[in-house]
Amino acid sequence: MSEPSYLWTIRDESGQESVVRIRAGSVLESMENLKAVGRMPVALHTDDLMAVEMEAGMPENWEKSVTPEMQFKFLYQPIGTWGQALAEAFRQAKSLFVLSAALFFIAAAFHGIEFDPPVAVSFFAAVGVTMAALFRCRSAVIYGKLNRSKVWRRWGEVVQRCDQLGAMRGSWISSETLLVERACAMAGQGRLSEAWALFDSMTAESEKPEWLLRTRRSRLFRAARDYSGATVDLRAALALKPDLPTVRLELADSLRELGDLRAAREEYDQACRYELPLIGKPMAKGIAGALAFEEGRPTEARQLLRYGLDEIEPYRRMALMEQWVHQLNIWLCLAEAAVGERGEAARLYGEVKEFLLETGETELLERCRYALGGSI
Repeated sequence: MSEPSYLWTIRDESGQESVVRIRAGSVLESMENLKAVGRMPVALHTDDLMAVEMEAGMPENWEKSVTPEMQFKFLYQPIGTWGQALAEAFRQAKSLFVLSAALFFIAAAFHGIEFDPPVAVSFFAAVGVTMAALFRCRSAVIYGKLNRSKVWRRWGEVVQRCDQLGAMRGSWISSETLLVERACAMAGQGRLSEAWALFDSMTAESEKPEWLLRTRRSRLFRAARDYSGATVDLRAALALKPDLPTVRLELADSLRELGDLRAAREEYDQACRYELPLIGKPMAKGIAGALAFEEGRPTEARQLLRYGLDEIEPYRRMALMEQWVHQLNIWLCLAEAAVGERGEAARLYGEVKEFLLETGETELLERCRYALGGSI
């Protein structure tokens, strides 16, 4: 009997991505064979229909290629990323600083380098414009802190950051975005009736499409750890707009939380049909690794989770990426313990223990402790 084949999205040494089929005895063996020839496995495609379509005249829009433009575009796609905030702030700061510097040097050219009144006016105008740019950066910094508080489920801090941003004049963070963040914080605190009332007041006046409102509402459910409710809204959003890979990954993760591994695997495979944005790639590895572990394949899970950590390394300081650094480490801790690498598992447990305790992930905390023999 011939060896099974596996369809992979791979990345070569230059950073370009492509889709290849490789024959091997197992998924793990196919990954090792790709690594041996200098190719990094990025995503495993297990949907047979997708495999047929991709190999028999794959449409051009399925061709994977990571470009700087694509990476920059990502910064503006997800709602509430640290990258979005910082990129916007620096973009505005740069343009305002260039304008102020140009005004100063034009004035200096006409009036000489002495600080006579016109030059002084230009100089102070430049300083004022620069300070305005820095003020705009301040809202980005606060928003980055808000996102970090969300990752750690410090909902009181999230509400405080929303108050700060709401009181700032000239902040580029929209009132609608702050309303959603505040509603999520209320849901996380258990103030569900207040959270729904606040969210409903926003949707009553919003002109946003239904799929986006559904996606936003699912965040309230996830903040409250109501994964059944999140699943309903995420499915509704995808019914209206199927080409949302990160939303489909969130659905897969919610289904995994509910214990429906088969449905979670199906949604994960569907998500891999699309080009994943930057944040989606480590998220996909984390979900795939967790699924493989729960399905009883710790060795495969270990490999996927390690690849995910390698991919996320350049972006781990982004606030929302921090969540997936912890998630990858948590499941890797379990996988390392399952394959007998107790020393490495104990090291990883030391890194995630504080996060598990503060975020109230008691089930995962106990699973990690049990996997290590309950000795820590």
